[in-house]
Amino acid sequence: MHEDAMPLDQIPLDHVVVTTTRDLDDLQHLFTRLGFNLTPRGYHTLGSANHLAIFSDTYLELLGQGNGTARTDLLSFGDGLTGVALRAADATRLHSRLRDAGGAVSETRDFSRPVAIARRDASFRTFTYEGAGLAGGRLFFCQHNTPDLVWRADDQTHPNGVTDVLEVVVLGDPAQRDPLALIPGTELDSADALRVGGAKIRFQQAAALQDRFKTAIVDAPPAPSLFGLVLAVQDLVKARKLLAQNGLIVTDTDEGFAVSPDQTGNVALLFTQRQ
Repeated sequence: MHEDAMPLDQIPLDHVVVTTTRDLDDLQHLFTRLGFNLTPRGYHTLGSANHLAIFSDTYLELLGQGNGTARTDLLSFGDGLTGVALRAADATRLHSRLRDAGGAVSETRDFSRPVAIARRDASFRTFTYEGAGLAGGRLFFCQHNTPDLVWRADDQTHPNGVTDVLEVVVLGDPAQRDPLALIPGTELDSADALRVGGAKIRFQQAAALQDRFKTAIVDAPPAPSLFGLVLAVQDLVKARKLLAQNGLIVTDTDEGFAVSPDQTGNVALLFTQRQ
C-alpha cells in the first residue's frame, strides 16, 4: 500500500537507536545486564556495527563503529539515545512526498548487513527528516526490504520481559513537536505527544521529566533532545527483581520503575506494565 492511501497506523515507530562513540562491547554489556537478549553483532556496509533487541513490533538498536571505515556521522551524535526511526513501506515515494511538501529531507541511501544464521543480507533504505530539529539526534525513515531477517521469533523474548517501546521521550517544550506533526501518518495525541502507530513521541520539559523518571536533569538544551524510553514489560515485579540482582539501581515511579542514564549508556529507561 502506498503512503497516499495508508491509514495513520501504517507509518509507526520502527526502532530507536542508542549510539556509543567508544567501545560497542561496553554498551553491549550494559544492555545485557539490563536484561535484553541481543542479536549477534552485525556489520553494515556503511561502516557501523550493531546489536538489536527485537520486540513484537519495534526494536532497540545499539550502534557503534565497525571494523572498517569509520562512520563519522556517529561521532557527531555523541553517546546515548540519538535516533528515532519511523517505518516506511516505500521510502522513495514518502521521500518525494515530503520533499514536494517543502520538508527538509536528506537523500535516500541503501545499505545492508549480513545475517549469518540465515546466510542472507538484511537490507534497508533510509532517509532523514532534517526538519525535526533534534539536538544531537535525528528522526529518520526506514524501509525494510527483508523484515523476516529482523523480526525473528528466537530474538523477541527477553529476560527482563520487555515487549515493545511505548514512548520515545523528548526533553523539550511540547510546542516543539509541531514540525513532526507535518509528517504523513502521524497525529497529535494529548497536549504533549505525537502518535506514531501504537507508540508515542512525547515532549516534556525538565521539571516534568525529573518527576516522571526520578533523575536529575542538567543543562537542558534550547533545541529538543532525545531523553529516554518508556518500555512495556510483561511483569514489573520480575523485571525489577532481575535488574536489582544484576546490580542496577532501580527507582520506583508512578508508572513502574526507572533506571538512570548513567547506568544505561546515557538514555533514561522507564519500565511499565503493559495494559
